[in-house]
Amino acid sequence: MRYAEKDAGFEAFLDRLNITIAAEFSVGEVIGPTFPSGHVVGLPRSGTTFLFQALAASGRVGYPSNLMALFWRSPWVGARLQRQLSVTASTTSLNSVAGRTPEPLDPHEFGYFWRDALGHDTNALEPSGSARPPADLRRALDAISSIFQAPTVYKNFLVPAHLDYLSEVGAQRYLLVERSLDQVAASLVRTRRSLEIPESSWFGIAPPGPWPAFSSDLERVAFQVAHVQRAIESSGIRDRAETLVVTYEQLCRNPAQELPRVLDHLDVAPDVQRAWPQPRQPQDSLHSLPAMDRRALLTYLDHYLGQTTCDSPN
Repeated sequence: MRYAEKDAGFEAFLDRLNITIAAEFSVGEVIGPTFPSGHVVGLPRSGTTFLFQALAASGRVGYPSNLMALFWRSPWVGARLQRQLSVTASTTSLNSVAGRTPEPLDPHEFGYFWRDALGHDTNALEPSGSARPPADLRRALDAISSIFQAPTVYKNFLVPAHLDYLSEVGAQRYLLVERSLDQVAASLVRTRRSLEIPESSWFGIAPPGPWPAFSSDLERVAFQVAHVQRAIESSGIRDRAETLVVTYEQLCRNPAQELPRVLDHLDVAPDVQRAWPQPRQPQDSLHSLPAMDRRALLTYLDHYLGQTTCDSPN
């Protein structure tokens, strides 16, 4: 699977399709029991994709698929189609390239939906507009979960900027994935280079501004990791009762222990007969970089982490 660029013509087609469907299918048509919504949160390259895919593969929760994501303005329509197809098709391939998955029923990050709901024009942590009224979002999430008849899990990097708002929405649970910051930064550099991301562009969630002029992709990544991590920490998400912290290393080492613990946090009983997916064991991303790049990356990371620590009100 390769990392495909977006097609402007197809995006315009999808926009027309969504506007038409939203006018025809009302959220009020979906009636049923409601469940909590779960959000997988963390830095890019921290293990969020594996946790999200493993939960989708469990068969115990709902999740937005590549199919459902096509109907982001009326996601309950996509959820209904997804659930119908899931009856006869295997659900997930557990394959991805930088978070993007290949099959129609594979999990999708659902970015259009969450950016629209939370007031973001771009994939940046800082909102550019206003979020929907909390009751509107709650109706949409309830409609989705009632179709799946289970809690629905999302991979949502925007959560740290909206915790107070999501408290108003209600019935939200958070799965905070943590990994050592030097490994996250090194993995981001490797991924950017393998996908040939321009040095002038962000890959993954963009940190709050203002942004300095960067001398290299190494400095850009170090700034991104330090400042997104600061936003996560300053949000207070780690200390909330609704949050379960999952470390990447432990998740890889013992998924049969960690994944049932995650499902329990979502009020879901795991399938005791299930064979849990086995991730690849963590690689040392830092030492896979050339020595000169490794030293530069760590120097930049120390600088920006120190800067955010000094700036922190704590």
